[in-house]
Amino acid sequence: MPISTGIVSELRRHCGATAMIALAAFAASPPRARADDAQAFERVTSATPLYFDEKFAGADPDRAVLVNGAPGAYDLYLFLPERTGGTKTTIVKKSVMLTMDGLGVLRVGARGALQIVVRNGGPTPMFSETLTIVLRDGQPLVSAYSSRMSRMPSPLDADQQRGFESCDLDYLTGRGLRNGKPVAVPSAPRLLDWTQDESSNLCWPG
Repeated sequence: MPISTGIVSELRRHCGATAMIALAAFAASPPRARADDAQAFERVTSATPLYFDEKFAGADPDRAVLVNGAPGAYDLYLFLPERTGGTKTTIVKKSVMLTMDGLGVLRVGARGALQIVVRNGGPTPMFSETLTIVLRDGQPLVSAYSSRMSRMPSPLDADQQRGFESCDLDYLTGRGLRNGKPVAVPSAPRLLDWTQDESSNLCWPG
């Protein structure tokens, strides 16, 4: 579905020409892939500037763009500016999250973390999933994953602390909770190595 004029304007304001060019083509990609990337701008669902490292606040920000990728999945583009002698970097994580017929948005969390929030607006069961990403030594890591499932009649109820199953995984501390019971969590994986299935299986085994 094409994005609205408002989202296009917001993306242009936040991401500028660099991000648009990066979405349009990657030099190492074959022609078909470059054509696909040129259309990615029209598939954008959310975009935000942020500072993964808050000590750079006020400088050229990092930028994140979430697009509709393969059927039923979102792709994430991260545009990281040059920092203290480094180089500009573009990181692409294909199929970072499943859409599950929901709406995906980007949010900026505590201490510069990037959050991808996917929530459905259809019939029950309601769900809300949040993936949290941090940057460590220039490498994006998955720091947390949360999942909520509810059979309440309104999608807004998926955030209420009652009547639903919940799971919270903290990859930085190695601790998690599934419906209030402890869950062992492995160390924080690189975003490019992580799959949603890994976290989903920890939350909802079997």
